[in-house]
Amino acid sequence: MLSLAQEKRRYARGEISREEFENMRRDLLA
Repeated sequence: MLSLAQEKRRYARGEISREEFENMRRDLLA
């Protein structure tokens, strides 16, 4: 599973949408 830091970088570069980022973060924190 990707780390939150990796996903944050992808989100910052616009590679994933805010919705995808929020969904992934919620899954990690669940």
